Amino acid sequence: MQIRTLDHYAIRTRDIAESVHFYHVALNMVTGPRPPFRFPGAWLYRAD
Repeated sequence: MQIRTLDHYAIRTRDIAESVHFYHVALNMVTGPRPPFRFPGAWLYRAD
């Protein structure tokens, strides 16, 4: 079976800022819109 796309996934982390930085640097992802949930988090998107 071949994976053709990955829609979304969630990762639990102790340090959101550090994780966001990693994905910015390693995968060139950018932060984007996120609903106002009652808990911290970040939504990252591929940079086009």
